[in-house]
Amino acid sequence: QFEMNPHRPTAPLHSFRLQSAPAMYRSTVGPRVLNMLPGNELPRDSSPSSARKRRLESEHAQATGGALLLLPREVIVDILVVLEMADVCTAARTCTVLRACANHPAVWRVRTITLARRPLAALVALRHRLTHVSELAISPYPGCTDARGKRHSPYCPLGAPSADFAHLTHCGQLTDAGASALLPLVSALTSLTLCDMGHLGPSSLDVLLATCPWLSKLNVSGCVSMFPAVEERDGAEDSGAFLRTQNTRPHANLAHVVANRVAASNSGLMRFVGRLPQLHSLSINHNEGLDAHVLGAPAAEHGICSLLAAHAREHKRLASVELVGCCQVDPKAAQSLRVLNVKVTTEESFVDEFLSKSKDIYALLNAYYAL
Repeated sequence: QFEMNPHRPTAPLHSFRLQSAPAMYRSTVGPRVLNMLPGNELPRDSSPSSARKRRLESEHAQATGGALLLLPREVIVDILVVLEMADVCTAARTCTVLRACANHPAVWRVRTITLARRPLAALVALRHRLTHVSELAISPYPGCTDARGKRHSPYCPLGAPSADFAHLTHCGQLTDAGASALLPLVSALTSLTLCDMGHLGPSSLDVLLATCPWLSKLNVSGCVSMFPAVEERDGAEDSGAFLRTQNTRPHANLAHVVANRVAASNSGLMRFVGRLPQLHSLSINHNEGLDAHVLGAPAAEHGICSLLAAHAREHKRLASVELVGCCQVDPKAAQSLRVLNVKVTTEESFVDEFLSKSKDIYALLNAYYAL
């Protein structure tokens, strides 16, 4: 569209058509060819209809290579769902259409955050989008391990917070300060996978339970510093009563917990489990620290099976417990849970159940060490 100036000569009509054509056509074709291109004619009035405007935008997108914008908005959202977070943010900066599609809640419902050596402000800037995340997995910075080549070692010499990025350790894991800043941004979580974060302490667990009220599934396998032993008071006869005094506000929705390879002790684990009245399933495989200090029949009442049985009798929600690889736990002590109709999986029952389905011994070993 243009205004005619009566005080200066009017340019030929083909020059206006040439100026309104895409730049890729101006340098390659002449005015007569441009006159024959569809959609290159001058508008009849100064306010074209919405249908005509959409047709002109569509033809312009075809001419300039923006064929992605011709797809339905639902298809664009489906494409953005499978992209990484960095790619979605890059697409959102290209145009208003992709920005609107990138802000759709379905794009952010299931996400994976791979920690990188970037300021935490980069994630804080996405807080209006992270509020839509319901299933989140946080993985350590790739390629960073400690001196012994293990990412989840509690004695990693690189576990101190980085000087440049306080939310990361030198070995690329999340710190307690980083968890305190990141978890409030994803308060609508229903499922969280936080594996192999060996330097997260129990304070991060407290922040998680306080800021994510809708959380129902939690996987903290490999977080070996989350469940330290709780020192009992002098003269305390009932360890269960002592642990209950250490609990804070209970969580109303967390029902499924996977805490394999966390080097948990009885007191450290029950400090956490005591806050979960809706606990339905608990996987604590390969925790050699369980029942490590429970020796002999007189102390059997303080064993992990007895403590979990007391929890099941009180809340009547617990349905399954996995204790595969917990070498210190007496298999006979699991009977206190079985009488409450709680399914207990020990090494013997795990092997028997697997061999009843398959006789492949190599697949059995892979399944055992994959826990």
